[in-house]
Amino acid sequence: MVTVRQAKATSKPYTLADTDGLSLFVSATGAKAWHFRFSWGGKRHRMSFGTYPACDLPGVHCHLALTRGPFRNIICFMKRDSRLSSVLHALLHMAEQDGPVTSETLAQCLGTNPVVVRRTMGYLRQAGIVTSDRGHSGGWRIHADLGSVTLRQLHEALGEPAMFAIGNRNETPECLVEQTVNAALEGTFAEAEALLLKWFSEINLADLATDFTRRHAAARHQRSQS
Repeated sequence: MVTVRQAKATSKPYTLADTDGLSLFVSATGAKAWHFRFSWGGKRHRMSFGTYPACDLPGVHCHLALTRGPFRNIICFMKRDSRLSSVLHALLHMAEQDGPVTSETLAQCLGTNPVVVRRTMGYLRQAGIVTSDRGHSGGWRIHADLGSVTLRQLHEALGEPAMFAIGNRNETPECLVEQTVNAALEGTFAEAEALLLKWFSEINLADLATDFTRRHAAARHQRSQS
């Protein structure tokens, strides 16, 4: 059973297993997210069930029970986690502004709801990446230096969403052939994820801001020539 309140941040992120595929992910910054692992189409997948303390353990179990059924795995399989892409989009917009940007403005840019923006930005605030100003003229500001914020930090702040949608047909097979296959795939997945995270560590917001500036200048030049 997960001991949610006792789970503290350490130098590395870790996971505490509960029951029925549910687990609590604790990032290096102390942010806590509920993950649910399941099988569909002979493959293993993972989805997020919210964050703690917004969602406590009884609430997550209740939500999990309500979503069980013949269509649950199909819905989960079709859903992609695009939060990292959305966060990068929002942060680049914020980097172009001198003052704070409201959740409503960011929601309009991203085509989503302000509530979603506030919840997502809350993760980044916990990680020290953004800060919020209260009041009529308040909003969100980037708190950290653009060059110091990597894609990996953002990925971790969001609870480390699953990298891949592919997985093993059976996690605990008795067949020796399938055990051999699992060993090969798991090793490959681990290496691929480690490489992807390494690349994420080498790309920062300043790199993206520079690329955006270059693309924007090129687009303006092209319009002026037409």
